[in-house]
Amino acid sequence: MSSITSAINSVSLPNQAKAISNNRIPASGTPTNNIVNSSTDLSKGFDRLTASVDIDPQFAKEMAEAFAFTPDKLLVNLNGVPPLNDVNAWQAWNNQSTEFDKAAEEVTSQRSDIFDTMKANGSSDSDIFKAILSFNKSLPTDYQIKSGFLKLDTYA
Repeated sequence: MSSITSAINSVSLPNQAKAISNNRIPASGTPTNNIVNSSTDLSKGFDRLTASVDIDPQFAKEMAEAFAFTPDKLLVNLNGVPPLNDVNAWQAWNNQSTEFDKAAEEVTSQRSDIFDTMKANGSSDSDIFKAILSFNKSLPTDYQIKSGFLKLDTYA
């Protein structure tokens, strides 16, 4: 994990992020809202996803695969974009994403290993999704912030 920690420590943190919609668009192209949600529900975003995964096996399959195999990307603050005429600043701006992508590649590999191992052992997609969430929550806090996990957990 030290390579992940060193890679993410070199990346600057965003100051803000927008809320994420609960709608998902399946292959049919028609938006649905399978997320357990109510105006009085104050639970964290991932807790609501977990509840939805528990009641919908197809959604569990989609979420387990998406969380296992989709690489994380650096959450950036577009207010921090350097001036267009500052080549050195643009290189530094680009480097922070490149460094994060290296750490994200390692994390994605670890998540896919969890998925493959649990699938081979006959675990349900819901259990795989929960194991991947648990793994994500065990990552260094800096990585969780820079990948947007903490914002997603708040706003999903």
